[in-house]
Amino acid sequence: RPIVSPLLSSFWMFMLPDYGQVFFTRLITYYQLMIQVVLTVFTIKKYYDFKSLNINPYVLILVSFFITSTGTLYFQWHTTDGILLAVIGFFLVAYFNKRSMIALVFAGAFFGFSALTKQNFILVPLLALVFTFLQHGFKCSVLVLIGIASTFFAFYYYLDVNNLIQLFLMQNTGSTTLKDLFTAGFISYFVGNNYVLAQLLLTASI
Repeated sequence: RPIVSPLLSSFWMFMLPDYGQVFFTRLITYYQLMIQVVLTVFTIKKYYDFKSLNINPYVLILVSFFITSTGTLYFQWHTTDGILLAVIGFFLVAYFNKRSMIALVFAGAFFGFSALTKQNFILVPLLALVFTFLQHGFKCSVLVLIGIASTFFAFYYYLDVNNLIQLFLMQNTGSTTLKDLFTAGFISYFVGNNYVLAQLLLTASI
């Protein structure tokens, strides 16, 4: 995978004392989940009238946090990092003020960082550009694109300076096939599980 999550993890390990790293990194994961829930709810609140819908945003945040944090990975992980970075970017775009154009460049940088946590998050910048265009128009989309491009350029420059471009491409492409994806993402759930049909029926009935 790309480099952002290992860099974040190494930053936390550098900052935290040796004796408490396992506990604190798990705590940081919960903080990340809480921040992404809070920012998501307030981003949604920008577009929906919570008062007329009788929705208390703080109750929604609490319930959403419990749902989000149940069954999650209790340590630093690429997906957790990528979602948080993407949510920060969307929050900045949603609450963009025309007097602070630099906020959109920062939003683009967060979208770029999100894409550099794992390969399939490359969709984040693309969706972000569409979202920004629909919300604020072409000029604002260009500012977001500048932030995204700056992040990608910095990463490319890092790879180039350290002669890692070919190694990065080899390690991040072509390592799996569609058959592998089908086996790991679908077949493996049914093999060796005698109760899967009962579980599916129970889930559907609920």
